[in-house]
Amino acid sequence: MGRSWRWIDGRAGTEAGLYQAVGWSRIVRGPGAILQAYRADAFIELASLVEGAQMLNRLAAALA
Repeated sequence: MGRSWRWIDGRAGTEAGLYQAVGWSRIVRGPGAILQAYRADAFIELASLVEGAQMLNRLAAALA
């Protein structure tokens, strides 16, 4: 948490634009580093996966 996220060279995309088009709020967040994704040798570090799971658990608890 507390990181500054930004678009990196157009290699990644989501359906968030479709939600924006109809006026819905959206958040795009996932584990790992975008520079390691969408490549032939893509990978995710275990620590990033754990961090992502913890974030989802906190979100679920906050929405419960």
